[in-house]
Amino acid sequence: MLAFDNDLLKDVVRKIGRQYSCSIEIADTNLSRMTFTGYIPRNDLNLALNTLSKSLNCTVELIDGKYIIEPNQLN
Repeated sequence: MLAFDNDLLKDVVRKIGRQYSCSIEIADTNLSRMTFTGYIPRNDLNLALNTLSKSLNCTVELIDGKYIIEPNQLN
């Protein structure tokens, strides 16, 4: 598990990207300043991104080989 304690999302995303050798982008600057405390699995990228999306109320989409993290839109 990767452990985070009140880390900025931009730092969390950078560490996850290195762990899984993938490209992850945060689409909203306000979202990048959010913090995350918790554990992310080291061996399951989908579970790692799902954990982030549920914890931070955001959406993760794969677009052109890059994961994009966006805030959930209120309808």
